[in-house]
Amino acid sequence: MKQIIISEGYLVSFWVPICEGYIIPEKYRGLNLNNHDSAVKLINDYLVPMARKYKSKSWHYFFKETLRYAINFWSNERLINIYMGVLPEIPPPQSKYIKMKDFYLLIWTGMYPNEECVVYTPELYKEVPSVEIGSF
Repeated sequence: MKQIIISEGYLVSFWVPICEGYIIPEKYRGLNLNNHDSAVKLINDYLVPMARKYKSKSWHYFFKETLRYAINFWSNERLINIYMGVLPEIPPPQSKYIKMKDFYLLIWTGMYPNEECVVYTPELYKEVPSVEIGSF
């Protein structure tokens, strides 16, 4: 069977619209991501539409599979490091309010509302460094 390529880089690229130096609409700048409704607003009203509008079909495939795998197998610490790696203008949720896996699950439900986030064959997934994205 064909391997499914995944990379942190796809998750990083999802967060770019809130990174330092990016022009973020004022209505999203002050959101408190410890609040579930605010987190949903940022993801569903801003980040998901940005991803749908500006990303390619191939990006969507690799992003979806990376997100699916990350939610199932990567640690909360790794997920927060990916988020913080873009130097976000909006602080992440604190784990006592929303765990990072749950935060990433909000992305899944926003992007793929009628699909399961289950990995049935983890051995098919192959992680590559972000620098190798596009070289396979």
